[in-house]
Amino acid sequence: MSLKIAQDSEFQGNNWWKWSIWIDGPAEELDSIDSVTYILHPTFANPVRTVTDRVSNFKLKSSGWGIFTIRAKVLKRDGNTIMLEHELELSRPDEIPSLEARSSEAVERSEELTSDTDDSGLVRKEMESLAREYEDVRRSMPSGDSRTRKMATIASKMRSLARPDWELFNSFAKSSSAGQRLAAVSILESIPNAAHLNWLADRIATEKPFIGYHASKALLTAARSLSSSNREELKEAISSAQAHMQKLDWKDPNQVTVLRRAQEICEG
Repeated sequence: MSLKIAQDSEFQGNNWWKWSIWIDGPAEELDSIDSVTYILHPTFANPVRTVTDRVSNFKLKSSGWGIFTIRAKVLKRDGNTIMLEHELELSRPDEIPSLEARSSEAVERSEELTSDTDDSGLVRKEMESLAREYEDVRRSMPSGDSRTRKMATIASKMRSLARPDWELFNSFAKSSSAGQRLAAVSILESIPNAAHLNWLADRIATEKPFIGYHASKALLTAARSLSSSNREELKEAISSAQAHMQKLDWKDPNQVTVLRRAQEICEG
């Protein structure tokens, strides 16, 4: 059996992607399929979707912000079924090569603005405004794709404001406001810092899944961009984050996948 789930994706900006999945394999095997039922992440409005279009190779189009494991139940015309799995891949066009550049640019911007207290205050005010917006969205909207997309847009704006102002980070990290803690996570997602790896790991145990997911993404970013001298600290933080995940009643597949990738990078 050589059937598999194939995919493509297109980055839309603001931490959002359009993507498609379909069944790939020899024509004679595809012709033997009656339908394919895709099982998506449970946060999707309709997580179980059946496709019968052989012409498109049973293609399903959707969109979202997180990576997760897609499962497919392939029903053949003879009544037999095949189960397939695929980890959805979502990457920004400039994700890996731009990490060091973004960090360097942020440092330069910080140095240029060191004496400009008005700018520092403006960044804080914008971050605090976004934090309040996040909390308003979470409180006022029902869970689902629409709310998740709005929160993802807010997190993206926070990352665009990130700068290596660790006094600002500490203020947000210690805040009782979930929105401000998201701002702290967003800073580390944009500008990794080895001193705060354990704080990120602890977010998996203490925050709602959306913030926990972005904390996991920040650990993955750190694994990709921090120097080899931080390898042991990274391994310890990732291991701690995974241990926290194991204790949760519901384990977000997005976070599980991201943390596993971070672990693989550290061990590679």
